[in-house]
Amino acid sequence: MGAERELAVIARNFEQAAATYESAALVQNAMGAELLAVLARTGLTVTGQALELGCGPGNFTERLLGALPLQRLTLNDLSPLLVERAQARASGCVVDSVVGDLTTAPVAAPFRDYDLIISNATFQWFADLDRALVALRLRAHPEGLLVYSSFLDGTMRELTELLGRGLNYLTEAAARDILARHCTLLHFCTKTVVQHFDSSFHLLRHFKATGVNSVSATPLSAGELRRFMLRYEQQYSDASGAIPLTWQPYFVVARWRP
Repeated sequence: MGAERELAVIARNFEQAAATYESAALVQNAMGAELLAVLARTGLTVTGQALELGCGPGNFTERLLGALPLQRLTLNDLSPLLVERAQARASGCVVDSVVGDLTTAPVAAPFRDYDLIISNATFQWFADLDRALVALRLRAHPEGLLVYSSFLDGTMRELTELLGRGLNYLTEAAARDILARHCTLLHFCTKTVVQHFDSSFHLLRHFKATGVNSVSATPLSAGELRRFMLRYEQQYSDASGAIPLTWQPYFVVARWRP
């Protein structure tokens, strides 16, 4: 799948989940709250202009504006529908928006010189984090902040074990190494979160409700999907019949190097 087509598929899947994402994305919502708590613990604040990458329907946007006294916020997402929804929920400062992949788009005013570039549960979609940071650094004010949460290797390990493939999550060592090329790390922490579902059907319904509509890069046939669901329950269900899904989020507060 080409890069442009892959981005289009990601945007379409999240658009289809726009109405259900906030209530279904429990892990991502908790990550957003923790990301802002991590930033608060550093004692750093931003009162200038910020760029939120992957704003989605705006649930993190509201938290962000409640936590920081920003003068201006730029909302970004691959989907114009999601940007519109997020913008409708944003208030308290000047809010504008830009649609598309900012790691490949030309850098032009006013979409540059940000005091803060922030993102919740989005960076895992970058095929090349190093290249993405090179591009984002061009949009940052010298010595501005980069604050984000994402996922590390071991996320959805159950799917990877069953299917033999999955998203190419970074290890902690690799993420730290890439960040060190562009930033001074002020805070880096990880955690393990295990989410439980009543059945594999509920797990797949969760994927659809959060925009992750496929358990594989190559769509499974109906028969393959049934076999996958059965194997998942046989291999991972606990005594109560519930099945787990493992997440390995990590949280970053860093300062761009001038």
